[in-house]
Amino acid sequence: ASNWGSSFTLSKGGSDGIEPGDCVITEYGAVVGTVTEGGSGWSTVTTVIDATGSLGALVGVDRHAALLEGDFSMMRRGQAYLTGFTAGAAPEVGDEVLTSGSEGGVPQGANIGTVTEVGERGDGSTYVVVTPAADLGSLSQVFIIEEFSVAE
Repeated sequence: ASNWGSSFTLSKGGSDGIEPGDCVITEYGAVVGTVTEGGSGWSTVTTVIDATGSLGALVGVDRHAALLEGDFSMMRRGQAYLTGFTAGAAPEVGDEVLTSGSEGGVPQGANIGTVTEVGERGDGSTYVVVTPAADLGSLSQVFIIEEFSVAE
């Protein structure tokens, strides 16, 4: 991570079957981010807290749709915002945040993290802070989900 982004490069790439859009997880299934670019022998992974990134999410026991969005100030704290809630959503501290599967390369139901703060801004709007389940500062290995099927 730097002041401008939160990404890293892998020594595997297109010749290994890795493509942009592939989901990257830890050995425990926590979402790290997605592959955003690559060559035949390398790939760049942009993490879930990157200020330029966003990821479809489901929050709480009712699985309301939302959007996980990076932010420069939150990235420095190792967190991201949850925005764009569906009507009736009222996220609470402790709510689980899962992937929605709307990105195509990211399966539904993978663990993004937990709501750790809910508050009100000066303009009356609500903000929701998510702390990732993956410890992004101490990754030693990651796994790439190259493809998956949806059981109906």
